[in-house]
Amino acid sequence: MLEDSGAFVEEALPRALALIPELDSKLLGGDGKGWLKRLITSSGTEDISPFIQNRLKQIDPIATSEFTQILEDVDRFRSEMIAFMKNYDAIITPTAPFVACDHGQTWAEENKLFFVYTSAYNMTGWPGAVVRASDSEDGLPIGIQIISRPWREDVALAIALHIENITGGWKKPNI
Repeated sequence: MLEDSGAFVEEALPRALALIPELDSKLLGGDGKGWLKRLITSSGTEDISPFIQNRLKQIDPIATSEFTQILEDVDRFRSEMIAFMKNYDAIITPTAPFVACDHGQTWAEENKLFFVYTSAYNMTGWPGAVVRASDSEDGLPIGIQIISRPWREDVALAIALHIENITGGWKKPNI
C-alpha cells in the first residue's frame, strides 16, 4: 500500500516493546489508582461504569522507591525507542492484536493484551494517529496506528490521510 507510493517499508520490531506490559501495569496502578479516583471526583462523576469499577478493584500500590525505579525504566524505554527511530520516519502497527472485544469483555482474561499495542506508543509521548485500514469478517473495523518521531505529527497525519484515501477511511458500522 505505501510501497506503491514510493515509501520504503521494512518490518522491524523495537526490542524495548518487551518492557511495556510490566511498565504499563505498574505505572497505572502504582499509586493505588489515586489518579483515577481524583479524576472521578474532579469531573463530578457519580455513576461509575462497570469498566472503571473493575479498574478500581485492581489496586496494587507500590513503594515510592519502586515507583521512582519505574520512572527510570520509562526513561530507559523512551531512550531505546528514540534510538530505534533514528532509521525511520514512522512506525505503522495494528492498534490491537485482534478486532474489538464484545461489549463488557474488555477486561476478560483472554483480552488482557488488547491495549498493549497502543500503550507502548502512548508511553513514548510521540505523536500518532489511528485509522481504519480494513474490516473483519464480522464487519468490525481493523485499525492501524501511525507513530512518528517527536514533533513530527505532520508525518503521522500525512501517512494516516494517505491510508484513509486508499482504504476509504471511516465507514459507519453495520449495527
